[in-house]
Amino acid sequence: MLEGKSVIITGAARGIGRATAEKCAREGANLTLVDLATEALQDTANLCRELGAVTHVLTQNVCEAGAGVFIADEAVKVFGGIDTLINNAGIEFRGSLDAHGLEDWNRVMDVNLTAAFALSKAASTHLTQSRGAIVNVASVAITGFAGQCAYDASKGGLPASPGP
Repeated sequence: MLEGKSVIITGAARGIGRATAEKCAREGANLTLVDLATEALQDTANLCRELGAVTHVLTQNVCEAGAGVFIADEAVKVFGGIDTLINNAGIEFRGSLDAHGLEDWNRVMDVNLTAAFALSKAASTHLTQSRGAIVNVASVAITGFAGQCAYDASKGGLPASPGP
C-alpha cells in the first residue's frame, strides 16, 4: 500500500513513532525519520532498513526556526516528493499547575503543536501535488489528565485532518 511512497515521521526514535516507522517500512515506504535521540533514531532506522526500507535519518529539533522547511526539503531532495507526513513528535510536562512555568508551557506547545503546524505548512505544496495526507498523532489526554495541562492543551489543539 505504501510501496515507494515518501513518508516523513517525526518523533521516530521510540514508542508510537518507532512502531509507525516499522509498519511503514513493512509496507514498502521510503522513510524520512526525524528525532533528537540520535542513538535510538539510528536503531529505528536500522530496523527499517532490515525490513527493506530506504531510510533517510535527520537528527533535528523540530522546534528550531526553519526546521519544518528543512525537513520537507530534505525529504523532497532524497525521495523526490512527500506522500505522507506523520506529526508524531511530542513531549509532556507533568506536575501541578503551580509547578508549570511559562517556559514549560511554551516548550510543550512548541514541540507538540507549533512544530506540527510548521512542518505541515512546509510540506503542504508537496502533499497537494502527491494527493498525500497529514497524520497528526494526538492523545486520549485531550480530555484532560491531572498534572498535564500543557500536554492536554497541545494535543487537543492538533487538527484531526488538516489537509495539505
